[in-house]
Amino acid sequence: MKSYRSGWADGFYKNIALVASGTLGAHLITISITPIITRQYGPEQYGVLGVFMAWVSVLAPMVALSYPSAIVIAKEQQEVRSLTTLSALVILLMSALMLIGVFIIRDVFYLGWLDTLGANAYWIPFAALLLGAYQIVEQSMIRKESFSVLAKSTLYSSVIDSCAKVVAGVVAPLGGVLVGLHAVHKGYHALMVLFFERKKVNMRSANFNVDKIEVIGVAKRYSDFAVYRAPQLVINGISQSIPVLLLASYFGVASAGLFTLAKTAMGIPSALLGKAVGDVFYGRVTRLYYEGGGVFGFLVKTVALLSILGFLPFLIISMYGSQIFSLVFGGEWGKAGEYAAWLSFWFFFVFINGPCIKVIPILRLQKLLLSFTILTLVVRVVGLVAMYYVTKDDVMAVMAFSMIALAGNVALMLYVFYRSSKLGRSVVGEDIY
Repeated sequence: MKSYRSGWADGFYKNIALVASGTLGAHLITISITPIITRQYGPEQYGVLGVFMAWVSVLAPMVALSYPSAIVIAKEQQEVRSLTTLSALVILLMSALMLIGVFIIRDVFYLGWLDTLGANAYWIPFAALLLGAYQIVEQSMIRKESFSVLAKSTLYSSVIDSCAKVVAGVVAPLGGVLVGLHAVHKGYHALMVLFFERKKVNMRSANFNVDKIEVIGVAKRYSDFAVYRAPQLVINGISQSIPVLLLASYFGVASAGLFTLAKTAMGIPSALLGKAVGDVFYGRVTRLYYEGGGVFGFLVKTVALLSILGFLPFLIISMYGSQIFSLVFGGEWGKAGEYAAWLSFWFFFVFINGPCIKVIPILRLQKLLLSFTILTLVVRVVGLVAMYYVTKDDVMAVMAFSMIALAGNVALMLYVFYRSSKLGRSVVGEDIY
């Protein structure tokens, strides 16, 4: 007879497999299409996309103030409805403010921050709006453990996105086309989630009635997401995007394109398996916490699993990055492989650190994470700029940024281990699965 723990493990691994299957299919499609796309558009056009993605990654976390992330850990269904309403209202307001901000910066004061994008800057608030909508849908699915829905929607949206880029590359291989397609991606991804989910739930019979007082109540109750987590994500977006913006400024938009491809390739393991594990982990570790279970033991074993899975792929890139990129993406992308070789050290720890980031809201460490992210941002930027002025070498600048980011991830991971161990050391060594 199966024990509860054994059955729980089966469900955990099954859900990971479900999420990973959709993400795997999506990334296999993306990987197979990317060599075609890189030969169609080239580093400069990729650079325009990279600068746009950098701005979106900085501004998008503000659009919902991280309230959708609270949907998973809400105790009551009424709280979920109130959080959904609150998130939607915040998204509409913030995206409108972003649109006004782009207009003021670009067309009123003519500030140079958005020069590389030109009129494509107006895609930023639209992309943030759609990304915010997807966050609500995604977190709702994670709460209900509808991982098969997430898997199917990820796969189909990737097919549409990849085909659109290839077709557009034949007709108009422009950076603005890549920007537009990237901006709308999360919109039809969210629609696909709702399409597949409607087969399981009668949406007409669902109770969406919420009280204004309740919405205000959850806004206060989960204010740490808005006050600490949202700024932390913005600053983290800045810290990850600043190399693209600085490389574009110091070495030209082509260097930003090379870095964008390198960073995208290095992020595949995290997007593929790390996100699948993280999404399933978040729901399960939340349940463990409320039930008084072994959060620390579960966290350690999950990180250990990711370490085993990620070691070899990142090692290969660190050793043969330039040769692999030249072969796969074309000769003009060889330097992107040099970037990737250094980035692989950082991204390995990003890959295994995902569960630690997921457990931070449960441990109520979001204020600490905000302070830590501000500190590491300053150090990363100083390191990259200092290396530029000392060496005038873009590869060395990327190396400095990557090594500093690696050290920050290790420090954060160790501290989360320490704090989670305070919830119960007795489970270490137990077969919690």
